[in-house]
Amino acid sequence: MKRTVLIISVLIIFFFESGTAEIEPLPGFPRTFVDHPYLGTGLGGIVLADLDSDHYQEIVFGCYNKIYVLKHDGSCYEGWPQTFGSYTPGQPSVGDIDGDGELEIAGSIIMPQPNASKLFVWNPDGSIIFYKEFPNNPHLPVFYDLDADNKCELLVCNYHESLLYIFDGNGENFDGWPREYHPIKGSPAIGDINNDNELEIIFISDPDSTNSLIQCVHIDGSNCDGFPYLITAPVGRAIAHSHSDGISLVDMDSDGYQELLFKYSFRTEDFAFINQKWILKHNGIPMTYWPITEDGDFNFAPVAADIIEGDGYEYAAGHYLGRKYLLYNSYGELLPGWPTFPPRGGPFT
Repeated sequence: MKRTVLIISVLIIFFFESGTAEIEPLPGFPRTFVDHPYLGTGLGGIVLADLDSDHYQEIVFGCYNKIYVLKHDGSCYEGWPQTFGSYTPGQPSVGDIDGDGELEIAGSIIMPQPNASKLFVWNPDGSIIFYKEFPNNPHLPVFYDLDADNKCELLVCNYHESLLYIFDGNGENFDGWPREYHPIKGSPAIGDINNDNELEIIFISDPDSTNSLIQCVHIDGSNCDGFPYLITAPVGRAIAHSHSDGISLVDMDSDGYQELLFKYSFRTEDFAFINQKWILKHNGIPMTYWPITEDGDFNFAPVAADIIEGDGYEYAAGHYLGRKYLLYNSYGELLPGWPTFPPRGGPFT
């Protein structure tokens, strides 16, 4: 059976048909884009969404100082790209924030001036619904309908403000938000991890340079049982830490509850790295056999997928500087044939 596969390289985006003898781009591809002379493309990922209900998905992504929307034939969607005077990091998000049945697009813009970074929400035609200014760089925004009113709220973290914001379709603050935590890195995950028929918001905050808290809160901001969970750097080795830009929610052990997948890295005095790959259960207890700790450079946010049929979910992790990819089963065992070493590193999808 043929599948259409989307590939993103540093500067080129193209489609091809898998299952054929030769790889040939689809009409309108490849497309080449100009990157930043010092910062690179800023290309952190793409979103596929049918913005105009024509049964063809559009391609939404940010590159250098632009946010693009491409049609399935490679041409630019009307009203796009949006061009800015500075850098656009990561990938945009897509969701229906006002309940009109159309998908809106949200993206953040990094500006060099203080208090000038912005979060925009656009209609599909590129017109602005609202924007918000931030003192520093907001992380990737996340759409999710938190109150079941058929309108998505928009969640965004700002590390330097230590705030988690939730906005409604008019750009107003969601009831009880924003809330202040320790500095927050990355974007939140949303899901019902404890099967109480209520949504939880999960994210990582940093109380100091060698510790982090895995936060899991209810929509009203109260803590879930077992959280926050404290992760402490190895004594005597680590002087600083970092972690992934996201948390994956997957039922890794088939017990009917979603687990939290994330990575954690410590930097030593000699600038070496210690990596930990985590699976945390819904009640704040590490899953058996996890975390896995090893020396090495920092790694990308993990993802999980049922790659081997009938064997449950596998845990995929990537190392950026070492250009190494690893695949584990739920017992923390590295699968045969792994790791693999691609010529260029990049995050999993």
